Amino acid sequence: MTPPSAAFEEEEDMFASGNKRNPWVPAGAFLTAGVLAAGLYAFKKGNTQRSQQLMRARVVAQGVTIAIMAASVGAGGFSLKG
Repeated sequence: MTPPSAAFEEEEDMFASGNKRNPWVPAGAFLTAGVLAAGLYAFKKGNTQRSQQLMRARVVAQGVTIAIMAASVGAGGFSLKG
């Protein structure tokens, strides 16, 4: 049985290598989160039109991030080690 610390190190290595293979996925995730935060801030300030625009932009950013992930998997950029 693998000690818990070794399993954690393997997960860190997997995360680091995934970012090196396709750095656009974390960038898309941060962009999505940033647009979401800006939309929520606009909503809090009462600017509903701007909030609606930002929420639509969030959906687009999220869709692009998912498309990048799917393309990465389709191109063989992701493999499960058994």
